[in-house]
Order: sequence, then C-alpha cells, then structure tokens
Amino acid sequence: MSYSSITLRLADSKAIFDENNQLFQGFIEKRRKRAVDFQVNGKLYTVNTHGVLCSRRIMDNGKTWYSFCCSNDELFQTLSEERRFAENLSIGRDSKGLVFS
Repeated sequence: MSYSSITLRLADSKAIFDENNQLFQGFIEKRRKRAVDFQVNGKLYTVNTHGVLCSRRIMDNGKTWYSFCCSNDELFQTLSEERRFAENLSIGRDSKGLVFS
C-alpha cells in the first residue's frame, strides 16, 4: 500500500492519534535531533538525518534493527516523495543533514 506525501498524515503523539484516528494514518513515537520514529498502520519506521526512510523492528533483546523498506513496507511511490516527506518532518538543515528537534 503506497501513500502520497500529500495524504500521509501523522499525529504528533499516540494520544492524539487515538482520539482522531480517522484523520491520521499514523503517529510520531519519538522525535530526536537526527531522526524521527513513527508508526503507520502498526508498522515501525524511522526517517534519519539524510532523509532516508527505514523500516525498523524491535528485537527480543530490546535493540532496534533498521533496514531499508521492502516493497510491502514502502509508503511512497518515488524517492522524491520520500525526500519531501522527510524535509516536511524536519525543522531545518545543518552541515550534517536534516534536524528534527
């Protein structure tokens, strides 16, 4: 299932998502300086400082496994849509890349 960057809407928190889940496809779990963790339809994702969208999985030992999205996890049809989405989540850019908080 693919979404356009225009229609993918993320709530700022799980509480907001739970109150208005008809308005959003997912929610932001954690916003760090160099990455944003979020969920869409129960799947875990991260956007990093380079604008790369990654899927993630929490392993049994509590560590997080990051990987490129496989075809059934992709949210966007093109890389340019993915980059625009990452830039819209960011608050700016510095010499290392995108800044999210």
